[in-house]
Amino acid sequence: MSPIKQRMLPNLSFAINYSFGGSNVWGYHLVNIIIHIAVTFVFFLLAKTTLNLPGLASRFQRSTEIAFAAALLWAAHPLQTNAVTYIVQRMTSMATLFFLLALLCYVKARITEAGKRKIMLFAAATLFGVMALFSKENSGMLPVMILGYELFFLPRPGQEKKDHKTLLILTGTALVVFILICWFFLGNDPFARILGGFGGREFTLGQRLLTETRIIVHYLSLLVLPLPARLNLIYDYQLSTGLFSPPATLLAITCLISLGSLLFFLFKKDRLTAFAIFWLLGNLVVESSFIPLELIFEHRMYLPSMFLILAGVAWLYRLTMDQEKTARIMVVGAVLLLSLFTCNETWYGKMKLHSGQMSSRNHPAPSGNMAILGSPI
Repeated sequence: MSPIKQRMLPNLSFAINYSFGGSNVWGYHLVNIIIHIAVTFVFFLLAKTTLNLPGLASRFQRSTEIAFAAALLWAAHPLQTNAVTYIVQRMTSMATLFFLLALLCYVKARITEAGKRKIMLFAAATLFGVMALFSKENSGMLPVMILGYELFFLPRPGQEKKDHKTLLILTGTALVVFILICWFFLGNDPFARILGGFGGREFTLGQRLLTETRIIVHYLSLLVLPLPARLNLIYDYQLSTGLFSPPATLLAITCLISLGSLLFFLFKKDRLTAFAIFWLLGNLVVESSFIPLELIFEHRMYLPSMFLILAGVAWLYRLTMDQEKTARIMVVGAVLLLSLFTCNETWYGKMKLHSGQMSSRNHPAPSGNMAILGSPI
């Protein structure tokens, strides 16, 4: 369980698990897998809804199939192992579930005509947003993601003035909500609290910012090439102490600047891919920037990877427009290969191998059935 009291919903679920099965990890794993399946289903619904929006519907003829393929590929991807098998990271999967439900309800409310259903959907979006926030702090980016979704996908032809007004109101609301969230988690002096957090770390704020550029590029490489030998629970990751120390730091910074530039370049030409980049970078801000957390954990890509996979599958179907069987064979082959890579035997071995490293980093070494309930954030 997490010592962070705001993560009350995952902690409550752990308490319920414990009341039924005690320290037997079987029940914990079962609940984690059920949550992962639920997240996959909601991602499918959100992907399908997105592809059917007026601005995208004409570009993607088989929206249901594309959404299903993307959800299946995401669910089977070995990169999700860290969030599902590592029991304490139920916090990540639960936060993602409520995050997606909040966004889905918001989008449904926006495209629904005025009436009771619209009000109920907005209310549900608010409720799920609060539940996401009480699952994990990175859900604080939800107002920003809603604002981004509004900007990328929801403007309607002939309604520019009305949509601009809506966007302005949403921007103000998102800013206020985001400030309130920061105050809730960081107190009256967030800067002092953030800087104070580095006192117990082996790296400075500047070193963390530099190192995270390489780590984000590493995450992206795992998304493309998720070989079992490359996946890990505990990393012994070299710090970046300067732009050329190691030299890969400058290259990583260049890659991220190029990725950000590509977002703006594709904004009018390919909104889905542009939003996928926005979704990736935006949802990595909390855990992969200036907050004094541990440097690297693969579960941090659980939410950010979603729209990248959807955009990739959408491009596959566009490139094979007249060859439906080719796209389907490629998707099925990829799912089978990813499922094979997702085998956890190597992952568990690495966890045991690095238990000594956990102790050396002021984490208690895992022991017994409760080993996987350890709580690095």
